[in-house]
Amino acid sequence: MMGFGPRQPVIELFLDDEHRNRASYWLPELVFRGHTDEGQFWITPGVKWMSDGEAWRFEHLNEGGLLFVAGEVRSAADGWHTALTVQNRSDKSWPNVAAAACLLLSSAIDYADSNRSRTYYRTEGRFQTFGQSSFDGGQEVYRMSRVKGVNLIERSQRHMAKWGFTRTPSDDGVIAVMHASTHRILTVTWESVNHLQANAKPAFACIHANPGFGSIAPGKSSTVKGSVLITDGNLETAWAKALRSVGGG
Repeated sequence: MMGFGPRQPVIELFLDDEHRNRASYWLPELVFRGHTDEGQFWITPGVKWMSDGEAWRFEHLNEGGLLFVAGEVRSAADGWHTALTVQNRSDKSWPNVAAAACLLLSSAIDYADSNRSRTYYRTEGRFQTFGQSSFDGGQEVYRMSRVKGVNLIERSQRHMAKWGFTRTPSDDGVIAVMHASTHRILTVTWESVNHLQANAKPAFACIHANPGFGSIAPGKSSTVKGSVLITDGNLETAWAKALRSVGGG
């Protein structure tokens, strides 16, 4: 049976029964407020995970007291169901809030994909790898994809120099990696996704479906539900299951 356990502020997800493949889910790495690399909160130390036997949860007031975050990871037969809450404890409205939710695959040897030839998104109704996509600039190791219909948070010049976006956007906010030697497919998504991300440095080979929370007024919060699933079959089957898991499809 697949298992999972916490490591601050990361939770470890074992992707097979043999514990051969371990993914580290950073939930979240940071929270953006209106810009992708300015006005952001890195999650500060002090996250305390607690378990009731079925799910791991945390509640955390970030250093400075302006940001409150809460997370949940619940075990399922085919993976995990997730939830992330962001609360604005400042006196100003936060436009276009998003979180970086990193699924690190460096220790998942059958899923880590250095050339992104097995890392897929769906665009214009077809599946396409990040490796075969063209981008609007940025460095080779850092790749993103906008999600159709979503207003992307603003990009600074520094961000544009580092990150390249696929020239055609994601249709639906699902990102997937195929197992290197079997028909298993790992998918990540949320009910609201701001953008996808796939990094290829060995130290942080990772994929992201970064949840979007919209605008959050002072004192208000927003919660987004997601999933990390393992599917045996083809991309169509994996996509349908991922979207169903967050109320889409």
